[in-house]
Amino acid sequence: MKRTIIVLIVLFVSVAAHADNFGCTCLLCLAIPGGPTRYDECKPTIEKLYKMLWDGEPFPDCSEAEYSGMDVRKGVETHAPCVAGYAPAGNGAARVCRKIIGWEWTYERGGRVKVPVYQEYKPKRNRKPYYIEVYLDGRKQGERFWYKIKNKKSGWF
Repeated sequence: MKRTIIVLIVLFVSVAAHADNFGCTCLLCLAIPGGPTRYDECKPTIEKLYKMLWDGEPFPDCSEAEYSGMDVRKGVETHAPCVAGYAPAGNGAARVCRKIIGWEWTYERGGRVKVPVYQEYKPKRNRKPYYIEVYLDGRKQGERFWYKIKNKKSGWF
């Protein structure tokens, strides 16, 4: 934790020296535990980032992050995760969540077979399906930053 704070301070000083390095400022704000808008200084930066991402622009670069071990990971979750006790059905897709509630006997291929009986539900779609996570030396920093893209441009994901 102490090393993380030192790296963030070094990055912040570096960002202050290069005021035009918007990407590094975004990373610093996203790495804050408690959310990227926890401090007033980050609110304008995060609002600008939301607008950029909404318009389909890629996440801004930060060359200093590469040397500090900081990494940005992007992802998409189109649906909410399954509630406890339920699992995604099929190939890991969370479009249907189900759990076994019992067993019944049926006839298949000339024999009697015991098959599971499921209770299923469809999870809600995420209003903001895209996310960004900030990692430092392989450990997650801060919280997931969720957003939505209005006009997706080619080459984004």
